Amino acid sequence: ETCDYASQAYLQLMGPALGLLLTLLSWSASILAAFIVEKLASHRLLSNTMTLLLNFLLGTANLLLPCLWVWTSPSHPVLNMMYLFQSVIIWLKLISYSHANKDLRILHGRTRKMDLSSSSNSVPRSGLNSRDELTVEVQDDKPGVFNEKLQAIFSEVKDLQPPFVMYPQNLSLGNLLFFMVAPTLCYQLNYPRSQSVRG
Repeated sequence: ETCDYASQAYLQLMGPALGLLLTLLSWSASILAAFIVEKLASHRLLSNTMTLLLNFLLGTANLLLPCLWVWTSPSHPVLNMMYLFQSVIIWLKLISYSHANKDLRILHGRTRKMDLSSSSNSVPRSGLNSRDELTVEVQDDKPGVFNEKLQAIFSEVKDLQPPFVMYPQNLSLGNLLFFMVAPTLCYQLNYPRSQSVRG
């Protein structure tokens, strides 16, 4: 009987610790998987369709696995609700991260083609084309013109301070982790920052 009581006490103490460990592991794994998918896509090792499929599967797992865990977990309902709430936040952030990087990847590929083809005079107009791909208007065919123009735009924004992050340099684990703790659901390359904390 003493052994049975000790094992029950051990399970009661280890239950929340095990739940916390699994929670942190699931969040870390989903963030790392999203990073790897975007990194592979930036090196053109994954097609846009495969990247979309992997992001869809990752997003589905980010929603279903926490629900399954909460449904079968003996943890306190408040802890389960906090886990679900944070899992949905991470899911929304990873959707924003993948959508923004898809647009940046397409834009980067098109501007790179424009930079490399100095003989072509046809320039796409800004906006969405018939295949819903983002295009940009560039007047000059010199290499790096797009990055120079983007740097000029960033420097005009009041709260943005150099050095400015550009694609694909934004695909770093530090950049993704900063976005995960930032109080926003919308991923962007550079975030405005004030000189001091407003009170």
